[in-house]
Amino acid sequence: MNPYSGIRVYVVDDHEVVRRGIASLVDAEDSMEIVGESGSPGDALPEILDLRPDVAVLGNHLSGGCAADLCQRIRAADPRIKVLVLTGRDDPAAISSAVLAGASGYVVNGIDGCSLVSGIRHVAGGHSLIEPAVVRRTIEEMEMQQRSLEMISELVPQQRSVLFLIGRGMTNRQIAERLVLAEQTVADDVADLLAELGLQHRTQAVLLARRLTGLGFSRPLASAS
Repeated sequence: MNPYSGIRVYVVDDHEVVRRGIASLVDAEDSMEIVGESGSPGDALPEILDLRPDVAVLGNHLSGGCAADLCQRIRAADPRIKVLVLTGRDDPAAISSAVLAGASGYVVNGIDGCSLVSGIRHVAGGHSLIEPAVVRRTIEEMEMQQRSLEMISELVPQQRSVLFLIGRGMTNRQIAERLVLAEQTVADDVADLLAELGLQHRTQAVLLARRLTGLGFSRPLASAS
């Protein structure tokens, strides 16, 4: 059994200077200690699960992986380990990913040392360091993904392929050549998918397809040739 009663911290970041900086801040606190550090998720995960720190501080951009994936693995293996993610100020996608992965909080790169130490204490105490607005935005994004899935599920595979190729800016003739179809068949598919999706204009279909692509749903069928 570890006799240390303070907050035990593990740091993961692919920049050594960042790891050392965080370690210096933590070790300067009487009630905290660094129990380990790593520059890659692959090396970090087994060490974290062996050392069982109270808090794992993860840099968002990691060589060979990402903070959200590592966070999810840590939390799945041991929910008692709290995770604090370092993110960019203008990186809402990374913040949402961290929230969905089960992070207890996030702090913006470049914050002062006192704020980082305070954040570690906060999540170690079982509190959340996530703004309510971020939680709401993440929920809205999940709902949008669900609505998008429901929308494309109404389309047959050929219509789905046509939709995503529209999103790439292709004309009906280009889509017909890509899918080896008659141009009139593509025109009919476009009219049908607009009606089924409740869209009025082709431009709306372009925007929808690009949004779906951004969400990872874009999988056009390959050419039959």
